[in-house]
Amino acid sequence: MPDTLAELKKRAAELSEKERAELALSLIESLDGPADPEVEEAWRLEIERRMAEIDRGEVELIPGDEVLARLRRRLECFAAQSIRLRLPQRDAPVFM
Repeated sequence: MPDTLAELKKRAAELSEKERAELALSLIESLDGPADPEVEEAWRLEIERRMAEIDRGEVELIPGDEVLARLRRRLECFAAQSIRLRLPQRDAPVFM
């Protein structure tokens, strides 16, 4: 099996970017198993509900680039807080 996997990886690396993306998607989808019809129906209904809200003007649409910018700022803030929690205070004693 290891030889087969190594050969598959080698051959996959020779594919175009588009073909590798298609292969990756296919492999990921194969891990999910069959779709649950009840879940699929629930998502269909949710999508219809959200589209109706948009059509009626009940929700504010935010451009994707603005959403991503907000998310980046939040992640940067979170990362900065996480780093501060791990670093010793400026004048705190350091034990070795």
